[in-house]
Order: sequence, then C-alpha cells, then structure tokens
Amino acid sequence: MLFVTSAQAKKQRISRMKYRQKNGSTIHHVIKSQTNNRGAKRLISLGIKNLGYLVTLITALITALTVINGANQTLIDAKETRMRSESDSAVSKLANESAAERMAGVNSLVALADDWGSDSDLQSHEYHQKTCAYALLTYLKTKPTMKNASSMTDDEAIIRDSIQKGFSDHLQVDKAATSWDEIPLSFSGSYFYNFNLSDVSFKETALFDNCTFYGNETSFNHTKFLQDGIFTGSTFYNNVDFTGSL
Repeated sequence: MLFVTSAQAKKQRISRMKYRQKNGSTIHHVIKSQTNNRGAKRLISLGIKNLGYLVTLITALITALTVINGANQTLIDAKETRMRSESDSAVSKLANESAAERMAGVNSLVALADDWGSDSDLQSHEYHQKTCAYALLTYLKTKPTMKNASSMTDDEAIIRDSIQKGFSDHLQVDKAATSWDEIPLSFSGSYFYNFNLSDVSFKETALFDNCTFYGNETSFNHTKFLQDGIFTGSTFYNNVDFTGSL
C-alpha cells in the first residue's frame, strides 16, 4: 500500500489544478479562434455580396443616365428641327404679297431669334440667331411700296416699324432679355420709317450709309456710338434728332 503524506497530496492537487487551468485555457483559445474565423468568413462573404450589389446599382444608374441623356438629346434634336422649319417658314413669308403674312413672318423671326439665342443646348444656336436677324435686315434693304416719292404705304410703314422696334429693343443691352449686340449688323442701304434708336449702344462701327429715312422723325437721342457712326450718302425725308448722342 502506498502512503501519501498530506504534503504530497496537497502538491498533487495543486498540480492537477494547474493542468486543468492550462488545458482549459488552451481549449477556450481554440474555440475562440474558431469562432473568430467563422465571423471573419461571414464578414467577407457579406462584403462580397454588398460589393456585387453596389456594382449592380452603379451599372443600373449609368444605364439610367444614358437613357435620360439620350432622351434629352432626342428632345433637343426635335426642338431644333422644329425651329429650323419655323425659321424657314418665317423667312418665306417675308416675300409674300400679303402684308398680314409679311407681318407674321416678322413677328416669328423676332421671337425665333430670341429662342435661338437663349438656348445654348441647340447646335449652332448663335448662327441661327444671326440668320433670323439678317433676314429682318434684308427686308429693310428691299425697296418699300411707296405712296409717293417721299412716303411709303401704311402697311409697309407698319411692317418696317415692327422690324425696327425688334432691333431697337434688342440693342438696349440693359433692358433686353436677349441681346443682339453681339451680332455684327450693317444697316447700309436700308429704308426706314420713323426709326427710333434712342438709348441704343453700338459696340462696333454703326453703318447707316446710303440709307433712306422716311416718316416724321428719326431719333438717335442718347445713342452711344462706341466706335464710329457712318451716314455717308444717306437721305432724310424727316427731322433727325441726335440729342445727347456720343
């Protein structure tokens, strides 16, 4: 029979306790490590799924934007086609024998010049704005229907007055919603009726040479000629006012 002293028994109990603590700590560490690995795998898996979702979302957004941009461009193209057609129609009306049709053409061209000038999304919008303004200028340069040697017919006077107002309104830069002051304009050889260019500014040389001015009065009151004003060879059948012009 093996006899164990109390001191030896105590030593053996301490040894067994240390063994259990050591092995328990090792087992706990292994379990914790395995748990952490599973969590990391879940996070990685979740991250991959989220990344896939994000890629899908971005692709869908790009596709939607492409469709929207395409639709917008289609609308712009349709608008431009319509406005070109309207411009051509308005220009053709200027040559119509009917005064009412000519007036309709004038009103359309003034409005279209504003539309072209205010919409930078339209291709060559500045070119088409100039085209409308030049069509109106061309009409002013055609010889008017006259009552007598110094007076045009009432219909002709009204039409020309509307064109002139279109220019005077759009050359008042501080007041015009859409300015025409960037369009190179030459009024040379034009026929005017009661032309009123008061408070208008000309950045470039103002060409009024070889013009004929009909009506009661022509006004350049407070008109600013920032370069030169050329009136060589022009005829005035009325009073002309240059008060306050520079």
